[in-house]
Amino acid sequence: MTPDFRIFYIDGSTFDGRPEDAPALLPVLCIIWNDPDKSNQGIGRPIVKEWDIYIYSDGVGGWHGTNKYGDLMNHLKQQGCGPGGVRRVLDGLWMNTEVYKNILAIAAKDPDFFPKSARDPLVEDGRE
Repeated sequence: MTPDFRIFYIDGSTFDGRPEDAPALLPVLCIIWNDPDKSNQGIGRPIVKEWDIYIYSDGVGGWHGTNKYGDLMNHLKQQGCGPGGVRRVLDGLWMNTEVYKNILAIAAKDPDFFPKSARDPLVEDGRE
């Protein structure tokens, strides 16, 4: 069965299970998921990377990143915690090293996820 998403951690480990069960002790380098939207800017596998905070929100429909604690607080205030709202919050870490680049290359070619055929650099490179 194809996972909904896969989290890649700094130590090279991965997780793909229920969002609320995702380990929170290690920093996240990136998260990939099969995008059900298939919009012109997001066809296939988004690689969500280079964010300080990763949030899984049922209200948004999956994982997304932010660099602002105010965004996290707004999600929590508007949606609440648990099913139907914010189900997990993880710390991110970006580093310009070979380890980071190798993990991104693995994420980009993960056979469990749709191939990427379009991209939105403002969102996916953490510059939104």
